[in-house]
Amino acid sequence: MIGFLLNVIWMSLVSLMLGFVWFVGQIPDTGQTLALSQPADVIVVLTGGEGRVQEGARLLKQGKGRALYISGTHPTVKKRELFQSVKLSKELRYCCVTLDAVAANTRGNARETAHWLHDRQADRIILVTTDYHMPRSLLEFEVALPRTEIIPRPVADKNIPVSGWWDEPHVTRTLAFEYMKYVLARIKAAVETANVPPLE
Repeated sequence: MIGFLLNVIWMSLVSLMLGFVWFVGQIPDTGQTLALSQPADVIVVLTGGEGRVQEGARLLKQGKGRALYISGTHPTVKKRELFQSVKLSKELRYCCVTLDAVAANTRGNARETAHWLHDRQADRIILVTTDYHMPRSLLEFEVALPRTEIIPRPVADKNIPVSGWWDEPHVTRTLAFEYMKYVLARIKAAVETANVPPLE
């Protein structure tokens, strides 16, 4: 019995390690050019990481999207404060930027975005978040918006360089923690999907 349990534990550990290597391989490259045949309906930025809001604002100014939705802002933050370090015209800030102060985590980001888009015509969105956060974000958004095309736009975090992660213990720890959250999110998504009745 003990030998069987040890084999199970060993196989589980090997599976987790292989899964982790696979997960790191799913982290998108931040150096790719965002080429679009036409602008996306909305640029969605998930707050909480370096450079995310700046990238969303840059994409909006470039015409990559028609509106900018920033999810997970602090309830007291105003647009003027949020864009202090970003040159975004007053006209764009007030015509095309919406702040979501309700979402408190990635799942909340996805659900609040889906709620905001419910009465709006939006078939394509650009999703902006940190590169290592993108796999879990895509998972949550694909569950919340199954009929929407989601275009990832990863942003690099200079403090967590994914390239060469095995040489940096703090990077490895961060990615391992994110991987565990990704696994839990995938389990939750599988359970919820199994409980959803089929469309008639």
